[in-house]
Amino acid sequence: SLHYTPKLQIRGVETATGAARRHFDEQISLYGENYMVNLVNQKGREMRVKDAYEQLVKILQSAPRETTEADRKTNEKFNVIEPGDKKSWYDHLHYVYFDFHNETKGLKWHRAQLLLDQLRDGLTAGGYFHGIDMPSGGIDVRRQQTAVVRTNCMDCLDRTNVVQSMLGRWTLTRMLIDLGVLRPGETAQDDQTFEHLFRNVWADNADVVSKTYSGTGALKTDFTRTGNRTRAGMLQDLNNSCTRYVRNNFADGPRQTLSTSFWA
Repeated sequence: SLHYTPKLQIRGVETATGAARRHFDEQISLYGENYMVNLVNQKGREMRVKDAYEQLVKILQSAPRETTEADRKTNEKFNVIEPGDKKSWYDHLHYVYFDFHNETKGLKWHRAQLLLDQLRDGLTAGGYFHGIDMPSGGIDVRRQQTAVVRTNCMDCLDRTNVVQSMLGRWTLTRMLIDLGVLRPGETAQDDQTFEHLFRNVWADNADVVSKTYSGTGALKTDFTRTGNRTRAGMLQDLNNSCTRYVRNNFADGPRQTLSTSFWA
């Protein structure tokens, strides 16, 4: 198909339930609480992915409780599915939908901070790993991480990278405060030299992952690098999107074959 966005086909949530159980069995065993952040659009072709994901979460949780938060922009800014009081194995799953594109429309990318506010309690409770290398060669574990945030958009690339960079910065700030490097109320981004390094390392990583997957650099990296969405960045996104379209339809056969062989 030469359509820019090919038609989505979802064979049915029930057929995916077994695979989902096996997948989350592993994820919960490894990481504990799973905060699943979904950033796809709530309308158009992406809506089917959103609906299927939410149906699956409700099947897995023992007594799902769903709450929706609206604002003047949309009827569904957030949709949260939390487990009930009964704690079964799959009640370690916490689903958070955020209408990313709608909320940040018009270069209002600072509104992505709303998602961080929504996740703050879970991030705080989940903590982070802190270990100290000992002279004997072992590690003295001072604290352990008991939760993970897993983020998706359609390609788990562009929107996902923006949100993951925010989460990384928040966690780093918390670490530095706990270590006494920063005072309460200070943030890692207050140091402009470090903030420049952090942003560019994160954006460089996004570009490498994106080139492997799509043949171009990542989208929205102007925000990751500078903290602002710019018109120059939007033009670069347009160029990358057009390049992706051509590559996807006329030059991606060998790349797909290689990826399939590698991950099979």
